[in-house]
Amino acid sequence: MSDQPVSKLTLTTPEAIQDAIIKSFESLEGDREDMLHYIMELGEQMPPLAEQDKTAATLIKGCISTVWLKYSQQGDRIFFEADSNTAITKGLISLLLRVFSGQQIQDIIHTDLYFIARIGMDQLIGSQRSSGLASMLKQIRLIALTHQTTHSMIEDSGSHEQLLKEQVIQALKQVHDPEIPVNIYELGLIYEINIYPLNNIHILMTLTSPSCPAAELIPGQAEHNVRAIPGVNDVSIELTFDPPYSPDLMSEEAKLTLGFL
Repeated sequence: MSDQPVSKLTLTTPEAIQDAIIKSFESLEGDREDMLHYIMELGEQMPPLAEQDKTAATLIKGCISTVWLKYSQQGDRIFFEADSNTAITKGLISLLLRVFSGQQIQDIIHTDLYFIARIGMDQLIGSQRSSGLASMLKQIRLIALTHQTTHSMIEDSGSHEQLLKEQVIQALKQVHDPEIPVNIYELGLIYEINIYPLNNIHILMTLTSPSCPAAELIPGQAEHNVRAIPGVNDVSIELTFDPPYSPDLMSEEAKLTLGFL
């Protein structure tokens, strides 16, 4: 273990922070027990969230443990706070927050998170916690994407409805059919996005076929992502197969990715 904890180092860029994290794990020489103990130590060092911040709105779905994520924005930077009911999970999200908290929105969205692979995190913590770690990362990026849209649209003096619709599109672009490497918006599964008073949102969508294996997963994930947009009141997802899905509905980017061009 390094003499100086990563949390005490005065590093500013996501890459520099990741390199310091990698170095601290390399000093443990691959000892699995020491590495897990170190992650738990990091979790114990992270300040707890106030009880009033542990709400349904801050809860991250898809984690094996209970995880809450709170954030605030200052200019073009987003600051995160988190907590969990288990030390190892709290340690995992503390690593993500160390990389992303206080960074600019663009860096949160576009930074290549390479430290996870470099330290062999997936093999260290197992598949269930790896899935939870992915859910934490996804929520952090989704928050940044939402605020990126807000920032740019406000600068352009766009209407509230246009702003909210763009936020919905960005949220939907984070949802994928597990068997297709294209998000559901570019895939053409979204037929309509309707913005109603009081920030109520109705989405009319389809699936590639009525027998799609992910028929329950995809609409539910779409609803979850849209509900996570700050200020959204209610979300309704309506599934239809009229008209039936056609590859012609895909964007040019999706067609190129899937070899249709």
